[in-house]
Amino acid sequence: MTAAAMERRTVWSRSENVAEVPSPDEGRYAVLPLGPGQEVPLILAGTGAAVWEEVAAGGTTEALVERLAARYDVAPEAIFGQVCAFLDELAGRHLISGVSHND
Repeated sequence: MTAAAMERRTVWSRSENVAEVPSPDEGRYAVLPLGPGQEVPLILAGTGAAVWEEVAAGGTTEALVERLAARYDVAPEAIFGQVCAFLDELAGRHLISGVSHND
């Protein structure tokens, strides 16, 4: 897990060069980084789709975790590591980016 995801004050945003197709029944997304040599679409459903939606809403790692914890009625500490790991995966696929804030 990278330090960026573990840093509670990292602000996340979706990358500009990403195509997104939401499913008509909501709760699923096909996302694809645009550009030469990019991967096949990633299908996000369930909690993966929820993380994708929360990144679009903006905020820090801590804020994303808190909103997801409230959405699924769990303690933020119980999901922090899993959310960070998934943020790392999305960032590794160039679907999102994070900027650390130390103020």
